[in-house]
Parts: sequence; C-alpha cells; structure tokens
Amino acid sequence: MMMDTRGRFTAGAVLVLAFVTLQVVWYLRPVPAAGKEGETCAYGAAYGMVYDLVTGDEVKVTPDTVGPTMTQVRNCAEDRLADAERSRYAQQSQLLPIASAGAHAMERDIVLVELAAAISVDVTVDEQSRITRRLLAQIGGSNVNEIVEHSGARDLLAANGWVRQTPGKYAQYVKQYLDNCRTAQVPVPDAISSGGHWSSPFDLAADAGKYFFGKDIKKKLTLWKYDAGSQGMCVTLLREAYPDEHGNQPVPLIGTICTDAGRKYACFFDNIVYGKDGSTRRIDEATMLSTNFDQLAHPADYDDDCNLCHLGDNPLIVHPGMRLGEILNPHADKTNSDQFAFVEFGAPLLSWINPAPVDSTGEGGACMRCHDIPRTRTSYCSTVLGNAANDTMPPSWPHGENDEFWPDKDGCFSDSVSGLKKYFASMRRLKSICDGVPEKSCSDK
Repeated sequence: MMMDTRGRFTAGAVLVLAFVTLQVVWYLRPVPAAGKEGETCAYGAAYGMVYDLVTGDEVKVTPDTVGPTMTQVRNCAEDRLADAERSRYAQQSQLLPIASAGAHAMERDIVLVELAAAISVDVTVDEQSRITRRLLAQIGGSNVNEIVEHSGARDLLAANGWVRQTPGKYAQYVKQYLDNCRTAQVPVPDAISSGGHWSSPFDLAADAGKYFFGKDIKKKLTLWKYDAGSQGMCVTLLREAYPDEHGNQPVPLIGTICTDAGRKYACFFDNIVYGKDGSTRRIDEATMLSTNFDQLAHPADYDDDCNLCHLGDNPLIVHPGMRLGEILNPHADKTNSDQFAFVEFGAPLLSWINPAPVDSTGEGGACMRCHDIPRTRTSYCSTVLGNAANDTMPPSWPHGENDEFWPDKDGCFSDSVSGLKKYFASMRRLKSICDGVPEKSCSDK
C-alpha cells in the first residue's frame, strides 16, 4: 500500500486573511488526458525542494513569481485526476466557499490543489500538495492549513478526505521502524563524527551540475560513506540550499540511505528531529554530524516520498562514471536481478512500495538486461528515466547537449542518437508504460 501523505504541510509564517465568505462557483477547465502530449506537470518535490521535471534545476520563487507557478501546480493536479475523480472534483469545487473580497488567485489555487489531493489516489496529485507547501515556505507566506481555515473550506475538504497534518504525527513509531531496520540487517549508525565505519567527507561539488536533482546548485555537495562490510552500508549526502530572499542561508539538506550487505532492504533518514512540543525541525551540519541516527525523526514525517525515485534493484541511483559512482563502487555498479524492499515503517497502514521490474524479454528488453527498472510511475519517468536516457545512459555513449534519447509521441528518435538504435525498442517500451499508452513504432506514423 502506498503511503497516504494527503494533508501534509510545511509550516510557514501565518498570514491572516480578512475573508468575507461568499459562494463562488469554480469551473473545471477542459484538460488533456494525463501522461499524453500536452501534459502540464512541470514540477516535482524531492530532497526537500521543488525541482523542474525537465531540467532537474531547483525551482525558486519570489512573491512576484509564486502566483503563476502555483497555477501550474494546480493545472497538474487537475490533469492527473482519473475520470471518476474529475467528476467528483468538479462537483465539489463548486461547493467550496471562498472569499471574493481580498482573495488572491494563488490562495484559490492552493485550496483546489488540496481538494484534488484529498480526492485522488494518484501519487502525482498528492505530490502537488507538497509542492504548494514548499513554494509558500520560500516566500514566507501563510501555510496551507491557515489558507484552508480562513477560506472556509476546511469542512468540505475534510468531507473529501483532507486531513490537517499534525507535526510529529509518526514519532511514536520511530522505535518500531528502527527495530524493523535492524531485523532486516540494515544498519542504524552512530553519529558520523564517531568515526568507526564512517569515511572522511568526500567533496562532490565538481559534479554538482551532473546529477538529476538541483543541477544548478554550484555550492557545497558533500558525501559520507558508512561501510560495515557484511553488516551493511549507508550513504549520507549533504546538499547546500540556496539563500532565501533575504540572503539568509538555510539549513542544508542531509539525507541518508542505509542498506543491508545484499542490498535487499533499505531504510531512509534525514537531518530532521522532533522538538519538545512534537514538531519537526531540520538540524544544521554540525549537529547532524554529532547525532546518532536513532535520534532522527520517522521517515513519514519528512514530507518527502523517497520511494517516488529510489526504486528498482538498487536504492542508490548513481552513474558509475561520476565521482559518486566511483566512491560507492562496488556497491552500486551491478544489478541484483531483483527489487530491493523498503523496510516497513512500523506504523499501521503506512508503507512504501517498489514496483515489480519491467519485462526484460524480447527486442524491448535491452536496457532491462542490465537494470531492473521498476514498472514506472510518473515522477520516476519524468526525472530518473528521462534524465538517464538523455544525459547518462548508456554510459559509453558521449551524450551531446541536445541529444534526445527519449522517443517522441510517434516513437521516433532524432538522427543524433542513431548509434543507439538497438535500445530504441526499450525506450519505446518504457515510454508506453510511463504514458499508459500502447507502444508506437516510428514506422506506424
């Protein structure tokens, strides 16, 4: 069962909205079917940030630019609704009370995103809710809960499944999660500064522009490796965030993936802890380096679904030719011919899943004979697969800046990648799974 993250929020400063509640009818515009040409989903949420699905660059907004960006997020949420969900969304959106006096289009977009996420079971729709919260946090505006409350939409949203997030909701399950990690022989390390199996830091800043996420981050990128041999391994990556609009340097994002020696199971950690009041907060580098991992918050309280991208046979997504791949080898340079499993959270009804691999038989199985690629979902398609095809795979191919190794809507490829013809059938198979449409050969035009 996929973890239900509806109702999650990132707290920002409270902006009191002087609303006079009036009934306004919102009509759902005609949209293209999800996953086909005309797809409007432009952004993803991962690694504590919002990123552009095409370029991998971090998306930064200001009070002047956040409105149009939020509209794109709402468009994506609407586009991804299934037919039955769209019908309910259209009906329910007309019942939402919203203030006409002083209300901004951005706030209406946010409430609509929350409605769509409450109604839908699609992970991409749910992801748009997390994106709105992060965009709001960037500009120091009101948080989503406050907007919902002051818009008068809380009761209707709640009737559709919306849940006001309680900070630290899963703190009670930390011990069970850690016990599950240890039972699966996945390490729960002592502090990085304790030494032992921990390496010295590796500076990856020179490769910052080559990775799928945050490609335009040119500052600090640091890696630590925990290698306990038969007792498992961990990889911790620090990404320095952009300064905010006031020039303040935010706390860096420090994420960790731990696996058993056979890479059959994986546990996830972030530099987030609980406060005395149960709320969560991100700790700085110095504090993180001296904190044992059993003191960190539960993954369900991170506001990140790591299982949208870290899938397949290996939770560590690296290119063997990059510095990160060199450091992690031999851990990440071969396939298991299997799918790893996310260790269970310990919380009832909560889990992350790793889909079964794509069929590797026949002409379309060339890529899958080296990689156990999971039967994909949208975020994985648009970030990992698309970027890998165009930037890094196969590793022997000298990718040009404008090479497009992903088939167009007719299954055709540009002449610049003609040397990769033996992989065309695989790319068409992957695209058909990503888009939910039959495979198209270029000759079918």
